[in-house]
Amino acid sequence: TVLLGATLALAQKDIKRGLAYSTMSQLGYMMLALGMGSYRAALFHLITHAYSKALLFLGSGSIIHSMEAI
Repeated sequence: TVLLGATLALAQKDIKRGLAYSTMSQLGYMMLALGMGSYRAALFHLITHAYSKALLFLGSGSIIHSMEAI
């Protein structure tokens, strides 16, 4: 999941689809942390990723909206 998501994210032309595949990759890292028994690290990664990805999606929507006229 980690490598597939990262590879697909790099190959995307659509910014929102790239962010979605990036999230898939990060979920793989979270599952890896859970599998190692590092529950605090997985929860911390989940919370920080959710916050930062929400801001990235808002920013990408703003970029897409501003590029429509071009």
